[in-house]
Amino acid sequence: MKVLLEVNDSYGVVPKIVFKRLTEKVLQRLQYQDDCTVSLALVSNNDIADLNKRYRNREGATDVLSFPFLKGGSEFQPKGSQPDLGEIVVAYQQAGQQAQEQGHELVVELKRLYVHGLLHLLGYDHQVETEQQEMEKLEQEILNN
Repeated sequence: MKVLLEVNDSYGVVPKIVFKRLTEKVLQRLQYQDDCTVSLALVSNNDIADLNKRYRNREGATDVLSFPFLKGGSEFQPKGSQPDLGEIVVAYQQAGQQAQEQGHELVVELKRLYVHGLLHLLGYDHQVETEQQEMEKLEQEILNN
């Protein structure tokens, strides 16, 4: 499995190699075999609030949004390219605030939000309690190992 991680980080806080390895760890844990591309963007609270309103019809900033590309959409990929799982958008200021509230470093919170977003790209959700418990357990397992 080969992973291409595209990062748009104007804040300069994402250690790309760490997040690429984290991506590989998640994909291996879920037995995902294919080569793939994942995009990560760090944005302002205002930018994520705009996305939240536009795509989820919800007011205000949130910490992370995931935009999975459609399954079976490989016909839209250039020949020889890796399937694109989608994009994860993280609110930089929100992540910083949550890190401070939780008493850990910013990179720890960014990794947590990234794993959460990546699991959404891979089909996990938390709309019902059992799904939420499964997703939280998986997040913790990945981040603690």
